[in-house]
Amino acid sequence: MSILVGGGQAYYGPTASRDKNVVQIAAQLLRESELDIQVVTGGTAGVPDDFAMRYASGGRVVDIVSSEFLETYKERTKDRPRAYWVAGETQEKRRLAFLKNPDIKVGLFIQGGQYTAHEIHLFEESGRTAIVFLGSGGASGGKIAYKGWSYRPHKRIARAYDSEDPDENPYDIARDLIEDVVSAWKRAQ
Repeated sequence: MSILVGGGQAYYGPTASRDKNVVQIAAQLLRESELDIQVVTGGTAGVPDDFAMRYASGGRVVDIVSSEFLETYKERTKDRPRAYWVAGETQEKRRLAFLKNPDIKVGLFIQGGQYTAHEIHLFEESGRTAIVFLGSGGASGGKIAYKGWSYRPHKRIARAYDSEDPDENPYDIARDLIEDVVSAWKRAQ
């Protein structure tokens, strides 16, 4: 089974530095879990690429890329190539493509703009589990909408990744994110 990692192509706002650390630690923690999890990304820079690079040293990664951004993707990853799949001519068709894979059961979303909001929305509509780093802001924090839809957190116990404090410990946030990802992944098996 696979997890989708989605998020911003760059890190923004007062938590940008913290969130980049969280992404790198989270990927390392998931890799160290030694579970047979394949990570799927949209092949973009920023959160997806940073997570994939850290996870790929010990895990499986595949990027879903649109035709319109294939050359940009290849140029960006030429020194550290990964497996990729071209799915659709446009980014919107690429976002829809992951829904065709029944093995993607869990999504992890960090920061992001309107298209990350669209991915979260698609993911939730399809009945899959979305672990959303609420404190990272952007689409994941419910602050950026896609065509009027924005993420609204579900009732649950408080987690370290709810914090918007830029000085919050990135390890604690990453640990809670990966605990919830792994738990959801195990339930989906």
